[in-house]
Amino acid sequence: MAAVSTMVISSLISIGEKSIGGTLSAGEGTHYLNKFNSFLESLSQEPLMIYQITTDSFSLVASTSTYTIGSGGAVNTDRPNTIVNAFVRDSSDFDHDIKVVDQATYAAIGNKTQTATWPEIVYYDNAFSATSTGTLHFAPVPSEANTVFLNSWKQLTSVSHLSTNVLMPPGYQRMLESNFALEVSPGLVDPPAMLVKIARDSKAALKNVNAPTAISRMDAGIVRGHRSNIFDG
Repeated sequence: MAAVSTMVISSLISIGEKSIGGTLSAGEGTHYLNKFNSFLESLSQEPLMIYQITTDSFSLVASTSTYTIGSGGAVNTDRPNTIVNAFVRDSSDFDHDIKVVDQATYAAIGNKTQTATWPEIVYYDNAFSATSTGTLHFAPVPSEANTVFLNSWKQLTSVSHLSTNVLMPPGYQRMLESNFALEVSPGLVDPPAMLVKIARDSKAALKNVNAPTAISRMDAGIVRGHRSNIFDG
C-alpha cells in the first residue's frame, strides 16, 4: 500500500480539494493525520473491517481468576475489541476449549470461587479504563498455571507520521481513500455520487471477504444429554 500522505492527497483529489501532484502544508498535515487516525479508530468498531484475528497467549496464575489485558496489563498486548474464542493448553499439550460468555452469563455463576484445574469460561469486560486496559474474568478459578490462548479482534493500528506506509491486504487502499474522502468532505464539498458508490462498494467487498464462514452446530446438551457444569454450583 501507499504512505498515509499519498492516500490523504488522493482522497482530497477525489473531492476536488487538491490537484494531481499537490502536497500538504504543515498545518494540513497535522490536521489530516489526526483525522486519518480518528477514521481508522471508527473503522475498528466495525468487526468485518478487521482483516485478521490475532492470537495472544499467557500463563495463568494458580488461584487467580482476573487479569487485566492491554498495553501494560497483566496480559501485555494491544487491548482487544472482542474476544472471539479461547482455549487452555495443559501440561500434556492438550487443548481445552474455554467458552467466551457475556456479563449476564458470568454474573449468573453462583460460586465464583469454585476451583478447577483449568477454567471453562471467560468473560471479557472491555470497558475502557484510564490505563486503556480491559479485564478478563475466568471461571472456575484455575488451580494450575497452564497457558491460555486468546483469539481476538483488535483495532486497526494508528499511524504516527504522514510518511508511514500502511500495510493492509488488497482492496484496503481503495476503501480507505474513498471512505476517507467522505469522512473529510463535510464542510468542504458535497461528495460526488460516484465517489459515494465507490466508497460503499469497496467497503462491502471487504466485509464480504472478512465475513466468517457459518458453521451449523447442535447444542451438546441435546446430543449427549445433561451434564454437570460450573453453573450448577
